[in-house]
Amino acid sequence: MLALSALQSDAHQFDAALASVKASPDAAFAGLFSARRGDILALQGHRAQARQAYLQALQQLPADAAYRNSVELHLQAVGGRS
Repeated sequence: MLALSALQSDAHQFDAALASVKASPDAAFAGLFSARRGDILALQGHRAQARQAYLQALQQLPADAAYRNSVELHLQAVGGRS
């Protein structure tokens, strides 16, 4: 579903992309799905909603996950922590 949402985003099918990552199929992937929702919302210009999705992703990702750095950068791009 993550790969599908990337393809849908590239095709500017944002509603379909959000639907693809509405819920994670496994708790282990919840942080990745939340981060992807943030990416899609940011592309749509919904900065506040993207910020919330990125904050949720940071809560869900393990503390030692390398991907946290990328999510932090994306969070800063939409206005940082509020």
